[in-house]
Amino acid sequence: MADDDEELMREINRQADRAEEMRPARMDRYALAATLAGRFQQHGTDEIEKMITGVWLLPQPEAEQEQPLLL
Repeated sequence: MADDDEELMREINRQADRAEEMRPARMDRYALAATLAGRFQQHGTDEIEKMITGVWLLPQPEAEQEQPLLL
């Protein structure tokens, strides 16, 4: 099962690389997640969508990142 998880992440990263090359204005992450869920059935569509979001969202520049609260 771990091999399937690694293969899923490789596929998500490949899709992210393709998207970066094409730079679409908009993308339906849920539709892509539903497609991948058909192949990787041990993961639900919502879980895969979160994985896609984690890979595809760009980190904010340091100045814009939320600073931790010091107690």
